[in-house]
Amino acid sequence: MLALLCSGLSNNEISNRIGVALSTTKWHLKNIFAKMGVTSRTAAILQASQNNVTLRAQVWATASSLATTLANWPLHGLGVI
Repeated sequence: MLALLCSGLSNNEISNRIGVALSTTKWHLKNIFAKMGVTSRTAAILQASQNNVTLRAQVWATASSLATTLANWPLHGLGVI
């Protein structure tokens, strides 16, 4: 998600790209910003671009968090189960 943010995508574009609700994207970005110690997308992009190792770590953490969220998502009543 951070990589998509760094590529200049809007929250809506990020949501559409990874197939989650806009509110989910905002929630994950808020958590990423908190972990990075920043308060804006501009600051997050700047910090990530200054340290590629940080970018990779944040992308991995976000992907892991998203995978966990999706794995625990209730599927009953959605026609999936």
